Amino acid sequence: MDERFAGLRERLIELYGLDIEKAEQHFSTRNYAFVFPESPYMVRVSVGAEKSREQALGELLWVDDLKSFSDTVCEPSPSRRGNLFEEFEADGTSYRTSMFRTAKGNVRAADDIGPIDLIVVGDLLGRIHAAGKDAIAEGLRFPLARFDERAEELVERTRDKVAPEVYERLEEVSARIRQVPKDVEHYGIIHGDFHDRNYFMDGHNVWIFDFDDCAYGYFMSDIVSALVSWMRGGYLWPKPRAEVLVEDLVPFFRIGYELHLPFPEDFDELLVPFVRLDQLRSLCIIMNVDRLGMGSGNLERARQSMLQQFMDDDWSAGYDRVCDQRARGVYLKGPSAAADAEPAKVEGGAYEDEFLRIAGAGHVTAWLKDRLDTNNAEAVGGKLESTVDEGADALVLDFSELTYLSSAGIRVVMRLLRKLGSLELRNLPEGVREVLDVTGVLDLPGLTVA
Repeated sequence: MDERFAGLRERLIELYGLDIEKAEQHFSTRNYAFVFPESPYMVRVSVGAEKSREQALGELLWVDDLKSFSDTVCEPSPSRRGNLFEEFEADGTSYRTSMFRTAKGNVRAADDIGPIDLIVVGDLLGRIHAAGKDAIAEGLRFPLARFDERAEELVERTRDKVAPEVYERLEEVSARIRQVPKDVEHYGIIHGDFHDRNYFMDGHNVWIFDFDDCAYGYFMSDIVSALVSWMRGGYLWPKPRAEVLVEDLVPFFRIGYELHLPFPEDFDELLVPFVRLDQLRSLCIIMNVDRLGMGSGNLERARQSMLQQFMDDDWSAGYDRVCDQRARGVYLKGPSAAADAEPAKVEGGAYEDEFLRIAGAGHVTAWLKDRLDTNNAEAVGGKLESTVDEGADALVLDFSELTYLSSAGIRVVMRLLRKLGSLELRNLPEGVREVLDVTGVLDLPGLTVA
């Protein structure tokens, strides 16, 4: 375990009876999440305190109240001392910690979702917004921040980090949002960061978590955040993003949402301003951090990509560009990655590119890297099949470096098995093994797992 967490580990054992040495560790730009596979709970750890104690308690009370409206909300659970959150110092660092029920399922990539998934996610968000309206109608007042004010604070923090013309557009977007009425049809308690990485899909159940940004805000903020995450993720790519949003995403999402609340009547009018608001938040956040996610990817390239997207006169052009770059394997990978660069050849004639490494002759081993999904399955599968055609009589696929396998990736495995008659899989991560198991691939004749 990292020595930086020695003191934190002791305190979490004391407060929750959970040992982070036995946890899966996930890091974002603001929080650590420790997920315990053998426990129904996870612990969120915030370094420092960006929000007041009152607002921190307001978040937890709101999520706890929301549980009565949906049983797939990952509600908070008290520490051994009976507190919904704890504050302490360890090894010279200030921490704020909370324990939550662990979500079931996993993140489902945009290329693996369908209309029913859009409906059930819309259903969940409609429940959340309806619960917020109910709380307000009942006279409950949770001590939460205001989402629009928080966005304006982000803009001000970014003033000295962007060119004057960028800051001018940031202010223009903020001014347009201020014109939207704060009435019960537009404004209430929202999740504040509702995208496809903050909920898990377990069949057709949607488990929602990470209410760190919940606030009083515009319902459109959550709605657009959900739609944009699918659009940016490549749903129905290469169809133009603007068409996908209007023709394919909104109609099904709306069905689920309207089970609980009317869809905004002025959605068409507000769509572009709130897409711009979503872009504004992403740009301001990335301009104010010193690392990208868990440290992977190229921070400067991400900043330039978001700047270009935000300053594009066509609001959807940036999403088309991102999906195209991702499909060609160059998205955020380096300051000068060429879209049409040839894969590198490594010593001994072996092959290596961003998603695949191959070594050996006759008996060949191929290491799959990062993700195998719609964006790269055709290229990866084509290279592996070419390797077989060039004389490989036995093939081992090593999954030790793979983080995600979609249905498109499963088809690559099945085609190789049919082509060779036998295929060995090694070092399957738990999530990948589960995907192959539930789809029946692991039971196919000729397939062995080591």
